[in-house]
Amino acid sequence: MLQRLANPALSAVALFNYLDARDAADFVHEWGERASDVPNGEVLFVGAEDSLVREPVPEALARLVPGAAAHALRLGPTDPVFSSARARELLGWRPRRSWRSELGEAEHPAVAPEPALAGSPSSSHGEKHPS
Repeated sequence: MLQRLANPALSAVALFNYLDARDAADFVHEWGERASDVPNGEVLFVGAEDSLVREPVPEALARLVPGAAAHALRLGPTDPVFSSARARELLGWRPRRSWRSELGEAEHPAVAPEPALAGSPSSSHGEKHPS
């Protein structure tokens, strides 16, 4: 994860979408408990409620995925590109984890200082940054 945050091009191929494995397990549990509530053939996307990129999502997409630049303008600075709203509507599922909370980083990457990364001994990924 730290490599992808340090080099956003690595996450650009997935449009910065990600999901914590524990949230994936929670989704599978909810789906198993309530599968009969989901219409046959329904497709559900599940992902984190933010994007795996420190810079504002619209700018990152415009820079790294130029074909998505016009559509990216509709997104907020931390919004995921794909929505999990349908999983929330049908199953009540919502991800509970974010790379920001798990790494102790500020909620809004546009105002967070860039920490040292990539195995640096001075890495501050466990400290909270002012927002």
